[in-house]
Amino acid sequence: MCRQGAAGALTQTTISNFSRAATDDYGLSVHAYRLMTNHVHFMVTPERDSAVSNTMKVAGSRYAQYINKKYRRTGTLHKIRDGFI
Repeated sequence: MCRQGAAGALTQTTISNFSRAATDDYGLSVHAYRLMTNHVHFMVTPERDSAVSNTMKVAGSRYAQYINKKYRRTGTLHKIRDGFI
């Protein structure tokens, strides 16, 4: 159940907002993306060496906060992936 809920948070609007923030805040140009059922693929060009890693770090952290708030839980998202909810 939580796996579907977690994947369901990836919407067109969420990805569009992420793309804008990645470009504006981290210097990562997002050229294209493909929203899958439980993940997303990006085609990007970094403006600096750390752009991809910094963007993914912040995105992962924000996504974990969102899921934890939505499902009133704590901890890492590895628990979701491993089925320990």
